[in-house]
Amino acid sequence: MAKPHPDTPAAPCPGRRTGLRRAALAFFLAACVFLCGHPAGAQPGAADASPEAELETEIARHKETASARRKAMEQLTAEERRLGAGLAGLEAKVGALSGQLAEKERLVREVMVEEARLSAEHAALTRQLAAARSHMSELLAALWPVHLHNIESKAAGLSSWEEADRRFTWLAELYGAAGQSYAAYREQSARLAANMAAQETARTRLAAARAEAEKSKDALLAEQLEFSKQLRNVRRRIVSEEEQLKEILRTIVDLDARMSAAKAAPVPVVRGTMAWPVPGTPISTFDPGADPPRRGMGFSCAKDAPVRAVSAGKVVFTDLLRGMGKVVIVSHGDGHFTVYAYLADITVSMGQDVTGADHVGHAGFYPPAGGPGLYFELRFHEKAINPVEWLAVRD
Repeated sequence: MAKPHPDTPAAPCPGRRTGLRRAALAFFLAACVFLCGHPAGAQPGAADASPEAELETEIARHKETASARRKAMEQLTAEERRLGAGLAGLEAKVGALSGQLAEKERLVREVMVEEARLSAEHAALTRQLAAARSHMSELLAALWPVHLHNIESKAAGLSSWEEADRRFTWLAELYGAAGQSYAAYREQSARLAANMAAQETARTRLAAARAEAEKSKDALLAEQLEFSKQLRNVRRRIVSEEEQLKEILRTIVDLDARMSAAKAAPVPVVRGTMAWPVPGTPISTFDPGADPPRRGMGFSCAKDAPVRAVSAGKVVFTDLLRGMGKVVIVSHGDGHFTVYAYLADITVSMGQDVTGADHVGHAGFYPPAGGPGLYFELRFHEKAINPVEWLAVRD
């Protein structure tokens, strides 16, 4: 077997060749990744998203989430409308029961008056009966000796027919008076018995009327308790709507804080300079201590009245909120927001800049107004503040 020449290099073994190939392939892939990730002329960080893009992406994500919940909100809004209709029907039923109860109480009063009249009549009849009994006793006391004397004498001692006639006439009058007194006594006794029967009937009617009135009161109380229960549910919904609005504002404030470097300087909100949101009449004022709390102002206005932004700002929310209908929220910078609720339509879009004269929508049906109207709030971060202190004084 020939030996290799001393100057001839030894052939590499198969395992060593495989390792070299793997190392070369890894180096090649790393170079490709580096070249693809950093093209020539590109500066580090140039491919990173700008703060504005991050903000738009975050807002778009929240908008998609809100849209996904829209159907659920619409269902809850329909349920709330159904509950409102049920409460209205229950209120009407309570009113009807109140009327029935008033009628039953009137009947009780009538029966009580009748019973009092019968009691007074009973007392008078008792006195008359006692007088008739006394008079009849006096007549009998006078007649009895005469009657005995007549039986014993059998007309003895009479001197003439004239005297006999006089005695007969006198006795006839006494007997007649006694008979009348006895008849009066019997009549008074009958009237007294009838009076006692009437009193018993009146007492029975009074007991029945009182029982019916108590039954109606119990029914009315049950209806009122049910009404209060449903009203508490509505108020809990109002609280949940407040929390929902606060959550939205927290999200917006958080995004604003994160992107503060990218924002333009906010337009300062000055007290007493904001325009009024709608040409209408205030029907409810700011009163957070009320039950339920009023955290804004309510307006009654013409149908489809234009709703304007009260000051310059940026639209940060346009969607449905359960219990508030279509809502627009405008950020005025520096943590101030205005809320426009119960809109018939929305004429602005997310991210749109508005001035103090721009329309954000038109007034829709506002339940407290019983027709077209607007609910308006002014907030500093999440806290509701009195809008009247910030709106311009009307002439």
